[in-house]
Amino acid sequence: MEAFDNSSITSITIPDSVTSIGEFAFMDCRQLSTVNINVTSKLTSISNRLFQLSSITSITIPDNVTSIGEEAFNNCKQLSIVNINTAAKLVFIGNIAFQSSSITSITIPDTVTSIGEVAFANCGRLSNVNINTAANLVSIGNSAFRNSSITSITIPDTVTSIGDVAFLDCDQLYNVNINIAAKLVSIGNIAFQNSSITSITIPDTVTSIGDEAFANCGKLSIVYFKGPKPIIGSSAFLNIQNNANGYYYQEFADTWSNTSTIDGLTINVIDAQKSTSTSLILSIPLILIAIIIIYIVARKKYH
Repeated sequence: MEAFDNSSITSITIPDSVTSIGEFAFMDCRQLSTVNINVTSKLTSISNRLFQLSSITSITIPDNVTSIGEEAFNNCKQLSIVNINTAAKLVFIGNIAFQSSSITSITIPDTVTSIGEVAFANCGRLSNVNINTAANLVSIGNSAFRNSSITSITIPDTVTSIGDVAFLDCDQLYNVNINIAAKLVSIGNIAFQNSSITSITIPDTVTSIGDEAFANCGKLSIVYFKGPKPIIGSSAFLNIQNNANGYYYQEFADTWSNTSTIDGLTINVIDAQKSTSTSLILSIPLILIAIIIIYIVARKKYH
């Protein structure tokens, strides 16, 4: 369906009763700057290339929408605001969905399970991506945030793969949060190349780190490996900060045998971490005993 494709309309209001709009419906409407959709609309999907190459400046994604199609907002260079409620039902963000738009911030609802390839690539003004660590996201597609200006990213515990080139050339990205309880299995080729991250924690679930995954990360100085040695691709840590160190736990020493360096990373062994909460629990009986002794001594002194 190409109902208004390449037309000269400047604004459109989508009635709340509309549940679907065909593919390409407003594609190449270069004068279309205003799209009115209520957050309570019954619309369930944003179809492929729906607003591609239009001049819309903002968009509200209704709570009932479960998918944003491929190239839905591709090359919408005037698009700076995308409103998505945290209570939305959105599950899927398609390939190239927002590529080369001017959005500065995006909230990924907890319901989203997949961010498609090139979904936010070349969004040069995108600096803020809000994702909860408890979200249901499973995969971050190839080139998903390539060449954006994000400064920090949280990888939810449910994510199992970070795609090839996912954060390539994100030169403002200095902080990547990955919990040790994460289910991450693979970090793709060139995934973080040319970023500004200073440290990274590799969960014990990771089995592979792709070629050049952290290459040319000139500020990367510390890498913590929380489990056995994963398969590490060619030049994965090439051209990182001088004297950078990688650490693994003694209990996994057999998998790290004969590994003293990986590219620019010097590998070191450390003792297993002790849980602060466990240490506190173990110390409680000793504290109680000390209090009892002090009490007894005090009673004897004054009686």
